[in-house]
Amino acid sequence: MTQKKRSKAHIQKNMESVRSEGSKMETAFEEGLRSAGIIFDQHCRDIIGTPDFVIRPLKIAIFCDSSFFHGYKWEEKGKAEIKSNKDFWIKKIEDTIKRDKNVNEKLANQGWLVLRFWDFRIKDDLASCIDIVKDKIEKRTEFVAVDFFCGAGGMTRGLLDAGVKVIFGIDIDADLRKTYETNNKWVDGTYPIFLQKDLSEWDPKELREILGRTFDGKKLIFAACPPCQFFTKINTAREKSKKEKNLLLSFISFVEEFKPDYILIENVAGIQWQKNGNILSDFAESIKRNYFFCTKLIDAKKYGVPQTRRRVFLLASKHDSISFPEETCKTPEEYVTSSVAFRFPPLKAGEENFGIPNHRAAKLSELNLKRIKAIKNPGGSRTEWPEELQLECYKEHRGNTDVYGRMNPNKPAPTITTRFNSLSNGRFGHPTEDRAISLREGAALQTFPDDYIFYSSSFQKSAKYIGNAVPVRLAYVMGRHIVKTTHKQIDEGV
Repeated sequence: MTQKKRSKAHIQKNMESVRSEGSKMETAFEEGLRSAGIIFDQHCRDIIGTPDFVIRPLKIAIFCDSSFFHGYKWEEKGKAEIKSNKDFWIKKIEDTIKRDKNVNEKLANQGWLVLRFWDFRIKDDLASCIDIVKDKIEKRTEFVAVDFFCGAGGMTRGLLDAGVKVIFGIDIDADLRKTYETNNKWVDGTYPIFLQKDLSEWDPKELREILGRTFDGKKLIFAACPPCQFFTKINTAREKSKKEKNLLLSFISFVEEFKPDYILIENVAGIQWQKNGNILSDFAESIKRNYFFCTKLIDAKKYGVPQTRRRVFLLASKHDSISFPEETCKTPEEYVTSSVAFRFPPLKAGEENFGIPNHRAAKLSELNLKRIKAIKNPGGSRTEWPEELQLECYKEHRGNTDVYGRMNPNKPAPTITTRFNSLSNGRFGHPTEDRAISLREGAALQTFPDDYIFYSSSFQKSAKYIGNAVPVRLAYVMGRHIVKTTHKQIDEGV
């Protein structure tokens, strides 16, 4: 493209039209990204240089640069075209060039890919600019995953945010399909596919036919969070849940068929109890010849999740020894409190705010409404009830004070269970409002994004899906750890 000579009038026009945000070239680029279905953030001040667009999971930073102010072909001809107020403009533009170079170097050292597009290229050939972004997304997508027992998608959403493209989610419950498939968009605009399958009755070779060559050249992660009712202390349907005991062992056949690069398993602590057969040990024994692995009982609040939630994790690598990520919240002062969930508009028991997805609270009987009203203090319990409101079973019993209690907004929430929407099933009362917490508030405590919508045939099933999920933040931490571990091995020549 022929560059116009910079007259005083031309420079003045540039000065008047340039904007740090929302310029014509930036608006055009934004429209191009949206048309391509690409997910991005804008004007990210938390990232060096404040990129115009950022694809966070893949660490791609995009700048739309003015050819004048950023010195297009500066030494070749750009400098020579400055005809008026030369000392001022040459210094200004050279400072900008120097700053751009410094930003590029710092971002590269942090693992970012920097893409810069000139204004005239955006104007003349936007399509090729967007094609470059799409190509870089594909090349930066090093990891793909299959999420077994995917549920409502907590593990999937966390892995996607960590830079892992989840291509399939597998679960037996068909009611989960819409929730799973509509909330988990990858940065290239595609969605994972929900497969309704009973893993205990499915041949791994069928999955190989479905997967085809979608993971060729990528590192493959198998994530598995099998139903945990059999292994929990709270178990009201043990006979019904016995089948779950063998689901993790069914997963072994898929590992043996595919030999994925990494395995990530999450379950309740009971999966490693001897009285339950220590199923986790059986699984570990089956993979030890081909994998390095570690197991750990992890409390989610130590990784930035606003609840106390203890779960066992197994992390395995086919390539080299692996360990768990370092805890990010090591002291109570660093824990994220439940207050982050109570930013939504107030509700009464039984109400729903249709402007906020899933912000719905369960109804309360007249008696239970009196009981919650009698607890005046955030973090308070049924010990504040007058005698006439006490339950017979608790009149001579001082324990179980969490039941009917209010959450303490100054502490992490208790473990979010499948009945967190019920006042009588734990410390699930709102800190200040006379009701149990809403579905949306429970989802926030599980660190789901506010726009993550749970579709279900019933209110209680939505609560079950939220309560059973892996907290998104915790899945993100584990996924990001796998990505960083692999990059570190590459850097060190492993």
